[in-house]
Amino acid sequence: MIQIRKSSRIVALQCKKTQTGESREDEIEETINSIIDKNYSQTTVSDIEVNENLGLNDGSYIVLPYLKFDAMNNEKRTKNLLEMYSEDLAANLAKEDNISEVTIFWEAPYHLEGQNIAKFTYTRKDENMIIGESCYDPSLR
Repeated sequence: MIQIRKSSRIVALQCKKTQTGESREDEIEETINSIIDKNYSQTTVSDIEVNENLGLNDGSYIVLPYLKFDAMNNEKRTKNLLEMYSEDLAANLAKEDNISEVTIFWEAPYHLEGQNIAKFTYTRKDENMIIGESCYDPSLR
């Protein structure tokens, strides 16, 4: 248990553990890694951040996967695959009860080394994840 002094009172925070002893954040990361390993060719995970959504304050999470697409496709094909993989990942994460937002960052070294080339943001609406924003580096436009 972690104690934080807020104003003149102490607020106790307890890390949420699941039945297996892992935190929910760890379970979400494992789910993402599994989806990517099984479904997306030439894609690796650079990093995954899982944060509690303090804006909603309902115990839900914001998930930020940083992915790397290593295929040597042309710009149009790369853009289409990044969109398709992002939509699929968001749809799979919509099956997880307490994920409220997903922002997926992509690097595609064949087109732009060491920098994000695309970003997709999804927000939960009922049982689905709805695209809110998509941004592309000019090299993919």
